[in-house]
Amino acid sequence: MPGMILRRFTHVAGSYREVIRNPSYFPLWLSQLVSSFGDTLHYIALVVLVYQLTGHGAAVAVLVAAEVVPVLLLGPVAGIDALAVIETPPRTCWVSVTSVAAPVASWTNWAMSLASVSAKAA
Repeated sequence: MPGMILRRFTHVAGSYREVIRNPSYFPLWLSQLVSSFGDTLHYIALVVLVYQLTGHGAAVAVLVAAEVVPVLLLGPVAGIDALAVIETPPRTCWVSVTSVAAPVASWTNWAMSLASVSAKAA
């Protein structure tokens, strides 16, 4: 068992070495890595900020729901939409993107307003 894990780790490490050595792909990979790190820090800071401002776990739960629910509901639709984007002209793509983005923005705004109202009521 440990030998299998070591072989798998060596294979994965070799794959990362290939990515790092590729001069065309490395900047894209590095920028995605930095972006993901920034997204994680932003999410942690937002959770801490909401809890400090409200002092209620329910407000944090609303925040988490506002972040997760759109992904769960729109993820499958966006995946199908992404396939359509590849085969359609840019104007149609823009309409598709805005038709998905508008409900997400409105949901997030509603959830944050609800968290604010619940914090003021407490």
